[in-house]
Amino acid sequence: MIALTAVPFAPEHKGMVSGFACGNEPWAREAEAWIKGKLKRDGVYEAMKQGVRAWLFFTPNDALVGFGSLGTAKMHYPYEVPKAKLVNLIPSLAVHRDFQGGPAGAAPGERFSDQIVDFLITEARTTALLPVLLLFVDRDNARAMHVYQRAGFIHWPERPSDYDQGRNPCRMIVSLVDNPSE
Repeated sequence: MIALTAVPFAPEHKGMVSGFACGNEPWAREAEAWIKGKLKRDGVYEAMKQGVRAWLFFTPNDALVGFGSLGTAKMHYPYEVPKAKLVNLIPSLAVHRDFQGGPAGAAPGERFSDQIVDFLITEARTTALLPVLLLFVDRDNARAMHVYQRAGFIHWPERPSDYDQGRNPCRMIVSLVDNPSE
């Protein structure tokens, strides 16, 4: 297995991510814009001001494989509770197109994408101490949905407000505690 190294993202890494590309699909272009800080209100730099932590992931040869991020959001979890609770959130995550599905010959669970997701789950479990980890994925992004399902994420019912700006989101959630009813 080729193990990735996580490096906390900082503004001085801007040059490292300037050529980051993960595909031509709308969700890929949005992830690229997020890490490059090109989104006016939702880019990595604005997110970090709100407490989001982000990491770059490198091979042993210092090739940039991808990035992942972790923050929090207030959500009604479960929906029936009247007061919103704080939950962990993965605001953005992507694997560079040259490394998608890799490394070659890796078993599911050892792929670069799995390593990044596992890192974020572990980080959420050990530092945020909140009961769940939530993410949004475009329901047309089948490859990403499979990665999240392998990591234990399940679909969480959507609300009509999830379908803003022409997006096609799917909420996915994973419990971070041994007893999910906590």
